[in-house]
Amino acid sequence: MKNRAFVFSIFYLGLLMAGCSYDEGLVPSDAEPLNGKDEAVLKGAKNHAVPFKSKFTCGGEEITPEEPDGLLHQTVFGLGTATHMGKTELLIPDEEIDMSGYPFFTTTDVEVILTAANGDELWLSYSSEFDVSPMFEDPPGIIYVRDALGSIDGGTGKFENATGYIVYEGDWDLSTGGICSFNGEILY
Repeated sequence: MKNRAFVFSIFYLGLLMAGCSYDEGLVPSDAEPLNGKDEAVLKGAKNHAVPFKSKFTCGGEEITPEEPDGLLHQTVFGLGTATHMGKTELLIPDEEIDMSGYPFFTTTDVEVILTAANGDELWLSYSSEFDVSPMFEDPPGIIYVRDALGSIDGGTGKFENATGYIVYEGDWDLSTGGICSFNGEILY
């Protein structure tokens, strides 16, 4: 019985000593502290895609390009909220609308900039097709954009390397503006 207690004592002492030893190299007192950017990356980094949801009240205005290209150009702006961003501004600097397939209009590679209150930007892009015939009803109807697929293409700040996908949907009333949303998944 004494031998067994002695063997366990030696075994326990060996485990204790092994846990206290370290290899040569960086030890806590030699390690360099993380800078502010590294700490922010570690705190906000996600290693898996998470849901992204947003909703905006939008307006727009037609713009004239320097060189006519047969497309309708408009700037779209809006205010709303987005997950991971809070209160957010929306800007589409130049949405190019191809009207050649009337009554179906198309957009291709539309660039979207979402800006959070802290200044971080998230960049999206999408393509869509929508029926404009409700514009010519009396009274004018709402134009619906549904299931327009797009991507999350990076940004600034915590969204610098963001990736993911979005589905754009919008309800546009030409007299009052529109409601639009971008929903999908984001990895940042």
